[in-house]
Amino acid sequence: VIANAQERRLQTIVALLKSKAQLNNQLRFNQTLMDSIPAPVFFKDIDGRYLGCNTAYEAFIGIPAHQLLGKTVHDIAPHDLANVYYKQDQALFNQPGQQIYEGQVVFADGSRHDVIFRKNTFFNEEGQLEGLIGVMLDITERKHMEKQIKHMAQHDALTGLPNRNLLQDRYQQCCRRADREQRLFAILMMDLDGFKTVNDTLGHSQGDQLLQQVANRLEQCMRKTDTLCRLGGDEFIVLLGELQQREDATRGAEVILRALNQPFILESEQIARIGVSIGISFYPTDGETLDELTKNADTAMYQAKQNGRNRYEFFTKKEES
Repeated sequence: VIANAQERRLQTIVALLKSKAQLNNQLRFNQTLMDSIPAPVFFKDIDGRYLGCNTAYEAFIGIPAHQLLGKTVHDIAPHDLANVYYKQDQALFNQPGQQIYEGQVVFADGSRHDVIFRKNTFFNEEGQLEGLIGVMLDITERKHMEKQIKHMAQHDALTGLPNRNLLQDRYQQCCRRADREQRLFAILMMDLDGFKTVNDTLGHSQGDQLLQQVANRLEQCMRKTDTLCRLGGDEFIVLLGELQQREDATRGAEVILRALNQPFILESEQIARIGVSIGISFYPTDGETLDELTKNADTAMYQAKQNGRNRYEFFTKKEES
């Protein structure tokens, strides 16, 4: 009997050791599997304490896994980001399942990265919520490319100024502000006088350089409430915002005339002299859409050219006979 009991205990011990070995093998396999994932992976309990992570997460956070255990996001992340992570975790625990959102993280080197968080809750054998497991996908480069593409779509390639696409957006903002505050704003259409001569005699490279210098000078004439755009060729347009009276547009046009009447020094010490013809229209008296205001400012600009160039003219409606 004693021998049988000892044999049963021995078998139990062997079974336990075998089970422990299988568990350890499974744990090693799970960790190896996680470590093979190039994206940072982490998991936490329902109190938000870290239970583990993979090597990619260790590299990201700059903390070995064994030092991470038991810590919370408030122990390892900047205050502003830790609050976001905590709120998102609580929202997931309140509604278990999957959670996907964009956020930011600070890498071990101090750099901030844009990431997508993908989190899932997990449960024990009794169906009780145990915690969450999350994966971070770095989208910093994608975000940077999106910004570049958006900038290219809204800005002129040669001068870097806003183009017509961005002008439309700024125009809508200006309209809302003008209607709300009962203020005027103006459209200034500009065409360079003498640019074609410079372009033809000195070459397109010098002509491009001249346009860039013109853009720089015009930017220095602008206020924070103004928007300067290049429409193409040697045509520029200004959205002159928040005017108290029509005379404010006059002063703006005169500043531009003085700035562009100064000589331009190009490559090889070439000196170029140009002027500018300006046409001015006002919202809402001369039009309520960007197309109307631009068309009427363009009409006034050609009137300025007919009246001697290098000057400004206001749009005036023709009287019906």
